[in-house]
Amino acid sequence: MPGGCWHVSNGQEADYPLCVGARHARNCNFGQCRCSSCARKDHPKLPTYACLSLDDQRRPKEFARDTTGKDDFSENAGPSRCGYYRTELRVKQSSHKGAELAGTIELGDLKVNRLGFGAMRLCGDYAWGRPRDRQHVNRVLHRAVELGVNLIDTADSYGPEANELLISQALYPYPSGLVIATKGGLVRPNRGSWVPDGRPDHLRRAIEGSLQRLRLDRIDLYQLHAPDPNVPFTESVGALADMQRLGKIRHIGVSNVTVAQLKVARSITPIVSVQNEYNLRNQISEDVLAACERLGIAFLPWYPLGGKRGLRAQRIKEVASRRGLTHAALSLAWLLAKSPVMLPIPGTRSIDHLEDNVLAAALKLEPEDLDDLG
Repeated sequence: MPGGCWHVSNGQEADYPLCVGARHARNCNFGQCRCSSCARKDHPKLPTYACLSLDDQRRPKEFARDTTGKDDFSENAGPSRCGYYRTELRVKQSSHKGAELAGTIELGDLKVNRLGFGAMRLCGDYAWGRPRDRQHVNRVLHRAVELGVNLIDTADSYGPEANELLISQALYPYPSGLVIATKGGLVRPNRGSWVPDGRPDHLRRAIEGSLQRLRLDRIDLYQLHAPDPNVPFTESVGALADMQRLGKIRHIGVSNVTVAQLKVARSITPIVSVQNEYNLRNQISEDVLAACERLGIAFLPWYPLGGKRGLRAQRIKEVASRRGLTHAALSLAWLLAKSPVMLPIPGTRSIDHLEDNVLAAALKLEPEDLDDLG
């Protein structure tokens, strides 16, 4: 019987979250595959997947072909034709989508997968202006949803205002269960400026603008983007609570806050999430994360990969090399292992990077990995 080239996650065949057939042999480094995709020089050669050239009798049972034609193949899988065996096969997709493997977390009465998507980078550089290729942005957003991402984070200051429009233009009417989380309280007078504006009048206008751009009657999660040192924090949070009572907001979150500010916000209205910077290089908000754990509040780490310097940290390099992982996937897996309330929202303009990020949902780091990463 004819065989084929099957790419299998080491030790996790049945739970592999992505359809590898759509990106055939991307990480094959065993030199056994003769697919045209494997010959591409831009594919990383990481020892994460074994390229198994097997006949039907020797193929792992998790990947046995159903000759009745009832196999549940991914609708996104493309043909993967090996020149050596000249047979067309597709890798069977897990019954779970990628992001679902991270588990779930509650945002009030909403339940989302514990790996979201940050949409900021879909704008122009420095989150300013519109993207050059809007159709590509649409494809990225569609792929995120296909991979099980059901929380997308944005803000009125991204663009400004362009980012929310990109999301609604790509995804409206929204799939059932998709949560759009947006933010207000920062204004952009120019490309390089992020100026807090926590005045209640501004926040009310900002919420109405976000509702219009996102084509919503109510925003599932609205976050105060940052405290304004020129406006009493209680007034800013109070304005969000007023809009919640009017039915404009379902749940309220805060961002860039201290433990003391979180306590003040919770004295005014229920808070379901905190969004602060947190990554392997910057853990200044460790006390805020601990408070969220005690209170059962979701913690959304912005800048979760720590930028290029973070991705190149020596300890990440060493563990990533040992495990055969991308630096980004390893960093996200570390965040997910760090706390059960952690809800990373990595962003990217690249579909390949998006798929690599979602790989983190299925990764289980060993104790030695966590010790080495710190």
